[in-house]
Amino acid sequence: MALPGIGEYTASAVCSFGLGQNVPVVDTNIARVIKRHFALLSPKVKTLWSQAEVFVNTKSPRSHNLALMDLGSLICLPKNPKCEECPLESSCLGKAEAEIYTQTKKTVYENMELFLGVCIKDNKIALKTSTQKMYKDMLVLPSVEPLEDDFIASFKHSYTKYRLVVKLYNISQISEEVSWISIANAENAPISSLTKKALLKLKSI
Repeated sequence: MALPGIGEYTASAVCSFGLGQNVPVVDTNIARVIKRHFALLSPKVKTLWSQAEVFVNTKSPRSHNLALMDLGSLICLPKNPKCEECPLESSCLGKAEAEIYTQTKKTVYENMELFLGVCIKDNKIALKTSTQKMYKDMLVLPSVEPLEDDFIASFKHSYTKYRLVVKLYNISQISEEVSWISIANAENAPISSLTKKALLKLKSI
């Protein structure tokens, strides 16, 4: 796993299938089998691997892992699993409600409004370095108190769990420290996707 691009799954697969070592392998299919068999609802990745390690057949780990892969792809299906055909049916703790172990959590989105100031001088726009979690260390438009007379335009934007309505306002002065970025070359600067969308909006009006 010290090699670039080699994660836990790849390393385990090489050790198990290539070298016959006594290690578990957890892909999507095996994870589903493990979650259902041990009734693990939304377990952390580390928990899945730990349970798989306990479950692995130490006498024949390679065959064990291959069998679990086949079981997950052919029998323990995401929807309508064939529990009656499963060799683990008698010991499966999650068989009564098999499909709840494959449900993904729905993302709960938060609606937010952002009021951003646009100050342009000599074809340069004022941007500040964000110290907030959202777009931290990237160049963004400064926040302002909204004044109806200074309203320019608005647009929608999404960021992780946030659904944003962004409103742009003209400002003539800035009290905080900013960088003056050439509008023509702004895309080459470390600007956020929100800032990029704001610049496109300004160009369109």
